[in-house]
Amino acid sequence: MDINFSLSSDLDETFWQLGLGAPIAIPGFPLEWRVSLMGGSIVKPVALKELSLSYQSELFQLILGDYALAFPGYLSDMRLRGLAFGMPDVSEKDLNYQKFSWSGVAPAGATVQLYVDGLFYESQETPDGKYAFYGVPLRAFGTSFLLLKVINPDGSIYETIAREVSAAPLTEEHGSGRLTAAFGMIADKPWVEPETQYLLGADSRYGFLPWLT
Repeated sequence: MDINFSLSSDLDETFWQLGLGAPIAIPGFPLEWRVSLMGGSIVKPVALKELSLSYQSELFQLILGDYALAFPGYLSDMRLRGLAFGMPDVSEKDLNYQKFSWSGVAPAGATVQLYVDGLFYESQETPDGKYAFYGVPLRAFGTSFLLLKVINPDGSIYETIAREVSAAPLTEEHGSGRLTAAFGMIADKPWVEPETQYLLGADSRYGFLPWLT
């Protein structure tokens, strides 16, 4: 059984997440289940974050439930709740290399807002004059435009900083290919809370040359 546990905390909030996964012992039928629970000062006492059932053969993979989709052109680490089909497997992978961290100092008590490609991403208060944004998602292809706004306690703009950041592209090894099709809800909330956004998409890629995919 695979067990993953993470815990994060600051002065105001505490958050934890527990992930479990294991194969189902059915001869000739390679199934695997995964479940993830979350809790903390905001989510009390516990909530179901992820639940999935996966079938993996030599030719294809089928996932029912929650999965992290790695489609080019979308913000990385997109989580869906639905159905995914992939040959030889679903384009589901750790995309930490496509994330960015941004930290710095600001006037004590200021509010720092981060925007990714013109969309609001996160806001932080700085009682000690420090801010840090970790795991900021970047586009799989092209350049992501990041904008940081530092707002004084009186509401005036103290500083605006812009950055252009490029991530490593999603590629396949030379001579290998991948096909993925998926449909589901964009799963940003626990299972008990309804989602409102859906995605239907397909992705195909192939590594033609050692230096071009």
